[in-house]
Amino acid sequence: MSQPDENPPSLLAVRLAELEAANQAYVRYIREKTNQLLEVMGTRALESEELDEEALIEMDPIGIVAQSFQQILAHLNQTIEELQEAKAGERELREFYLTEKMKLATLIESLSEGLLVLDEQNRVVSCNRAADEITQWLATDSLGKTLEALFPEMEAVLRKNACDLQSFELTFRSRQGADRLLSANVTRLRDSEGRAAGRVVTFRDSTEEKRRTELFHRTEKLAAIGQLSAGVAHELNTPLGSVLGYARLLLKDKTLSPAQRAWAEIIAEQVKKSSGIIQGLLRFARQSNPARRCLEQCRINEIIKLTLPLLATEMAKRKIELETDLQPLPPIIGDPRELEQVVLNLTMNALQAIGTKGRVRITTRHAGSRVVMKVEDNGPGIAEQIRSRIFDPFYTTKPLGEGTGLGLSICSGIVSDLGGTLDVTSVEGQGATFILSLPAATEASAELGKSDSRQAARRMGAGRE
Repeated sequence: MSQPDENPPSLLAVRLAELEAANQAYVRYIREKTNQLLEVMGTRALESEELDEEALIEMDPIGIVAQSFQQILAHLNQTIEELQEAKAGERELREFYLTEKMKLATLIESLSEGLLVLDEQNRVVSCNRAADEITQWLATDSLGKTLEALFPEMEAVLRKNACDLQSFELTFRSRQGADRLLSANVTRLRDSEGRAAGRVVTFRDSTEEKRRTELFHRTEKLAAIGQLSAGVAHELNTPLGSVLGYARLLLKDKTLSPAQRAWAEIIAEQVKKSSGIIQGLLRFARQSNPARRCLEQCRINEIIKLTLPLLATEMAKRKIELETDLQPLPPIIGDPRELEQVVLNLTMNALQAIGTKGRVRITTRHAGSRVVMKVEDNGPGIAEQIRSRIFDPFYTTKPLGEGTGLGLSICSGIVSDLGGTLDVTSVEGQGATFILSLPAATEASAELGKSDSRQAARRMGAGRE
């Protein structure tokens, strides 16, 4: 029988060796996973001498991972909250900008002045409703067009002068062919860095304003000249009457030689012409004297029909055709004799402007509370540079001896005193149109007219006494 080994390994030693091997494997596993975690976190891996095996076992890498995930989750939650706050702030900011944009758009659309926004190439990128109404464009027609295509006169000025323009006046022809006077301002647009980004053009229709200003100055001028004319006419009438009387006496003298008789006839003829001018001055001065007027209800169509036959011979001699289109009209308040003079002067003015072979058209219409008469001719028209002067006393473009320059002044004064307006539109080379506008009679104005007529009749009666 064999003898057992003297020092057999004990079971305990074997077990310890197995546990040591397992422990080493576990340490390697923990170190490997810890280094992977550090790598994900962007930290360098552990060296073998930095942590011993016991320290690695006590680290609890699962707890570290769990804690790291908790930190990441907290960071994500914080980021989500910040994004939600930023989104809410962005929404509020967007609503604020949209509200401000709507306010600005409403403000621009409510402007009575036209507004154009131009880019750097002077193309229209935006316009408001007033711009459409003043110029009678359609917005789709103006968008994308250059300033030169819309306002050539303004474009020419901007090429010479790059700075802003203030109260720049230009003439614009509307879609209907009417010339309108515009007052415009041009301002540079700049971006947030101060660089040029285009232009803003604002403009308004100053046609009526200019007309009213001219009418006001014209009325003041006529009133002053009327007072002066009355005094001058009365002072000249007496000596001229004496000269004419003596000239006629000389013509009755049969002992005069032919040359002396011719000289006396020239004197008499020139005195008659001077007397005609003085009578015009007196008529002109009489405009501002209500005592000489007999206001009553009258109908402009009837006055036209009574006046035109007086010019039949003149029209036939000049071979000028007359057209009339007289619409039914309400009565007006005025002096029939003065209104006859206005119709006669305006029609005669048209005949003289045409010369020979032409057409004169007289139309009337009822426009709201106004009665409108137009006298249109196809003569040479009126040059723009003299258009504002044709109502001035003694201003005339007619040949010497054909006119005194008082006709239109007298007409303007008569119409103005009746609360009306007398305007002219003309395209040079295409004729002229004189537009007379008078207020239609109301019951109150009719009573006023009757009262003025009675007072005038009483004054005339008292004068005869």
